[in-house]
This record gives sequence, structure tokens and C-alpha cells, in this order.
Amino acid sequence: MKQILLTIALAVLAPFAYAQVAETITTATAESRGTMTITNGNDSPRTVASRYDFNGDGYPDFVLIKPIRGGSPLVDLPPIKNVIWYLRDNLRCGPPTCNPSTRFGPEFESKWALIDEADFNHDGHPDFVLFDPETLETKILYMRGGDRVGSRPGPRIPNGWRLQKVGDFNGDAWPDYVLTNGSPTYRTAIWYMHDNQEIPQGRGPGPTLILGWDLVAVADFDADGIDDYVLFRTSNSQGGPTKIWYIRNRQHVEANGPTIVAGWRLRGAADFNKDGHPDYLLVSTSGARTAIWYLDNNQFIPPPYSRFGPDIPSNNGWLYWLPSGWP
Repeated sequence: MKQILLTIALAVLAPFAYAQVAETITTATAESRGTMTITNGNDSPRTVASRYDFNGDGYPDFVLIKPIRGGSPLVDLPPIKNVIWYLRDNLRCGPPTCNPSTRFGPEFESKWALIDEADFNHDGHPDFVLFDPETLETKILYMRGGDRVGSRPGPRIPNGWRLQKVGDFNGDAWPDYVLTNGSPTYRTAIWYMHDNQEIPQGRGPGPTLILGWDLVAVADFDADGIDDYVLFRTSNSQGGPTKIWYIRNRQHVEANGPTIVAGWRLRGAADFNKDGHPDYLLVSTSGARTAIWYLDNNQFIPPPYSRFGPDIPSNNGWLYWLPSGWP
């Protein structure tokens, strides 16, 4: 895809006016039994990682994903690869602060979709959660920085449903599953989890989405310790309104969020400037540019309230990235 240079009227451009120690790891895994042993090196057990933060600096990072083309008849290469870009706020973090500034993540088979990232085993590092839309299986890849240190199977998703996002919806600091049923019902379900296991009697219905709206992110906007839904019409290339649904006991209270400008889509939410409040991640309709809108709850912070983020090299096969809603 060729990068598209955007020309936007000055009034539309207003939201972007301010653009500018070694570890010892020992693992023993047996996925069929769902067991894993990890000896933490310099980590603090039971320290929960910040969402999407792979190098422990408190800033969310980008994970870019693309299929591996070709292959060798002698080597069965996994067809999905990913790379982690370390960020500081809206910018890529380079040496000497971040050295390396980029690293490859674990490759995995193409049947798996990378849905989200969260610290499932409370070792201070975010993990990958995968979903197979054919078998409806889920899997947790336990990570240490960009390295895979183990894996366990997660719960199987019922027919007609898909794993959409993960977040903490009961305030116990363990990531939970959010399932969506899609058209025509747009139902959601929330499964309370402890690591890779469901909590007994932890399944329950979540709010039903509005017709035509998509669940693009989950984050705690009202700082009550419970993650919230972020909704946007992803099919609308001309921007449009956003909604934040504050969740409590699987019920919701609605508030309007900022309206996305034409030529951009809302794709995710994370605390990019480390002020304790989730921010919006926007992606241009060309898929090549990113921007961050800094929020306090559902409102812009005082200026500068937005900055451009790193450009995505979509012209050489990188298709999508996290944190974001699934395409």
C-alpha cells in the first residue's frame, strides 16, 4: 500500500497542531497439560505490567504484525512474525535510552490471530493472547520483553462467538476475556479469568453493542479500577463520534468521547503520556500514519492535546499493529 499524503483543512488539523540488566530465565512447558515453570531473573513476582509496555519503562509500545512470504521446503517457517517498537509517549525510543529500540517478538502459526496483550501471569511483563477463529481455541504466550518464555491454552470460545479484547472487569487485576457475537445481535460477554483459567461461575453477559458500532478498545477511563468499553464505527472512513461505556458489574453507563476527524479512525486506547489516563490511538485511513489524542476521562487535556505518532511501514507488508481494535 502506498503511503497517502493527507491534506486536511486547518480547522480539521486543530487536534494535531502540536505534532512534533540481563535476566536469567528458566522455562519448562507442557502445553497439553497447561503447565509452566518460570524462574524470574530480575523481576518482582506479582508485579503487574503496564498495558502494552514491553521494556518496563511505563510507556505503551507498538507491536507490528505481518505474514512471512515464501519459506523453505526444508524449514517450516511460521507464517506470522511481529516486531516490537519501543515508544516514549508518541515517539519511537532509540539509543541510548532504548537500546535496542526495536526487537522481534515470537513468531506463531498463521491460524492464530493476535488479539491483545496483557500481563496474565503477573510477572511484570505483558503477554500475547491468541485466538484461532476456526477451532475457537485460545492461547496465552507468556513473554519476557520480546521473548516467549512459555505458553498455556486458554478457554475455548463457544460457537458463534469470538475473542475480541481483554481487560480487568472485576477489579482483581487479572485480565479477563471480552467476547463478541457480531451481527445481528452485537452481544458481548465477559469471562472473569485468573491467569489462563476461568474463575468458577465467572461467565456472564456484557452490554449489547449499538448496531453498526464496534468495540475497538478497553481501558479504565474513569479510574475506578474497572476497564471500560470504547466504541467507534470503524467502517466510517470520514471519522465520526466515539462513545465510552463505563462498566460496573457487566452493566454500563454511556458517555460521549471526542469526535474523530475525517480521514482517521479510532483504533485503540492506552496511557501514552503516563498521566494515569488512557488516550486515544488514531490511524489514518491510508493505514500509514498514527496520532495520539491525550485525554482525561472522556475529555481532551489542555493543549498540547494531540501529537502524531510513528508512521507505519505499510508499503512493505506490515498489516496491522497493537494496541488497537482487531481489523
